[in-house]
Amino acid sequence: MKIYFQILILILILFSCKTKEKKQLKQKTEHQKTELQNQNAEWAEIMPSVVKLDSYDGNRILESGQGFFVADNLIVTKYSLISKANKV
Repeated sequence: MKIYFQILILILILFSCKTKEKKQLKQKTEHQKTELQNQNAEWAEIMPSVVKLDSYDGNRILESGQGFFVADNLIVTKYSLISKANKV
């Protein structure tokens, strides 16, 4: 009878260990999902300020690129995109 009782306790201990591991794994996964959602929320906030630009010399296209708004009617982009252009 003692042996059965000891085996039963051992089985309960083993099952409880697996449950803790599963809980920890589940908490880790939920934490990673929350971090990913926060990163996506930050990007969604910035996304409307990104703009695509084409620079021209007369009617000939020189270069295409991207920039972003820093204020109303003020866009920041790389200099080479607009350096020789007469129209953007």
